[in-house]
Amino acid sequence: MENDNKELQLLPIPCKTSSYSRVSLWSSDVTTFQSDDLQCPLEDVGLSLDLQLSSNPRPIKLSVGTEARKWRSSDQIRIVAMEIAYAKRLAEMTRQEMQMAQSEFAYARLMWERAHEEVERVEKMKERATHHGESCLEITCQACRRKFRPY
Repeated sequence: MENDNKELQLLPIPCKTSSYSRVSLWSSDVTTFQSDDLQCPLEDVGLSLDLQLSSNPRPIKLSVGTEARKWRSSDQIRIVAMEIAYAKRLAEMTRQEMQMAQSEFAYARLMWERAHEEVERVEKMKERATHHGESCLEITCQACRRKFRPY
């Protein structure tokens, strides 16, 4: 609403003396005026420039409804900004949790592979042990004269 009215307004206040020319009498110093080789401040001659920006912080008289809408919209903007910050923080936390879950899954998979290798190694040892046992089946017991059978 205020951005539409931003413009520079130069409002020269009319002077009481008319013995000067605007083009040639202004010196490089904007606050002095030259007249007949005399330099004097603008206030002495009766000139002053009223520079006003339409967006300056002058008190603008707003109706109660406009003021309430202004506050309500600023509150809504603040709430939306807080919600955006919360959503960003939540997304970052979710991303971190996903990374942690992926690393834990990779660690669990590594442990499973190691356990699987250990089981295979033990099974091979068991297989070797039973092959040696078959060659020893001809053992007989001296007391009962039966052949030894490992179960």
